Amino acid sequence: MGVNKMDNKWITATFFGIGLLVLLILENRALFIGAISSYIIIKRPRYTGFWLLSIILCAIGITVFMKTDSSLGRLLVYKISTSIFHDNWLHGCGLGQFGQVYLIEQAKYFSQPGFEIKELLLADNTVYAFNDWYQLVCETGLLGILSILLFCYAIYRLDSFFENRQFFWDKVFFLTILISALFTHLFEKQYILLFMAIIFFGMILKKCDSIQNIILLRLVFKVILFWFGVNAFHSIYIESRLKESIQLSNSGQFYRSNILLDELRRDGNCSSDCVFFYSRNCARLGRTDEAIQALEKLILRETNSLYHSLLADLYSARNDYVMAEKNLLLAINMVPNRFEERYKLLELYQKKHDFINSIKVASSIIELPVKVNSDRIQFIKQYSNQILNTY
Repeated sequence: MGVNKMDNKWITATFFGIGLLVLLILENRALFIGAISSYIIIKRPRYTGFWLLSIILCAIGITVFMKTDSSLGRLLVYKISTSIFHDNWLHGCGLGQFGQVYLIEQAKYFSQPGFEIKELLLADNTVYAFNDWYQLVCETGLLGILSILLFCYAIYRLDSFFENRQFFWDKVFFLTILISALFTHLFEKQYILLFMAIIFFGMILKKCDSIQNIILLRLVFKVILFWFGVNAFHSIYIESRLKESIQLSNSGQFYRSNILLDELRRDGNCSSDCVFFYSRNCARLGRTDEAIQALEKLILRETNSLYHSLLADLYSARNDYVMAEKNLLLAINMVPNRFEERYKLLELYQKKHDFINSIKVASSIIELPVKVNSDRIQFIKQYSNQILNTY
């Protein structure tokens, strides 16, 4: 269909309707906003203001009525991320370090009074800012801001990106990803980056007149494809080995699981999950020192409330109650809506015969609202109630 024939307003209305239908089926708000916005920006149909206003109203309606908790959870992430940017606005917190810094900042936030109960219930082991552009800014500071501005300017100047009607759908798909990244995390997915590279190189090749430049661009593109292909197959293989080892660990075959995980460690392919399950297996096999050593190294580059919870178990097994308490308090403040770590802390204070702190923790467990009820939570609440009645 030619560009001139696409100027009919019903095409825009149809695209908008299809976008809404996909939204209802997939419940992907970021993709909906990105797709509709990019189509309107590139297409610039009649009544552009009306369509942009419709997008804004739909976005507000989506936030209020659809997956409300998810939207509020992202607001909490943005709120805490603002503190990270405020403290690191010049140099950033370090490229790829957002997940590590974020949970530490979240622990600080919930360790002090003033937060809302709803925020407490929405907190989780977050490693993404749910806005790739803002996450890049938090990680790289002023340099990131300048890089994003330069990138936006380059896109704007690239063959009059918003003026030339050539490559219409290529531009729509390309811009959809860039806009969607404002509301979710996409850039860590290699197939997304490959998809964007294909579109980008396709547009350049179609506009290139020099045979030498075409040959060079094709060579560069083939190298990129080869790199992505090799990396993808390698990732699939590593993921399959990790999945097999986790299944063995969850079925109680800790020794066999660690044989596979140790192979990944020796080859330098051990992810955070790999280290965590290796440490957990070591703990189950009685190799406490080895488990602690692996976890202590892990939390230097990435953190998670579960890592600190397991560390607390290991230190408690060595009767190092100071380090056990430190890690449990950090785990609780990182994700304050979980009962298991509070129960472990209560047990720790019971072992130490610390009656004052036992009463405090037992009271906090009784008062803590339940996010998802279970028999385990009911047991922990009843146990805490018995502690309070005893004192």
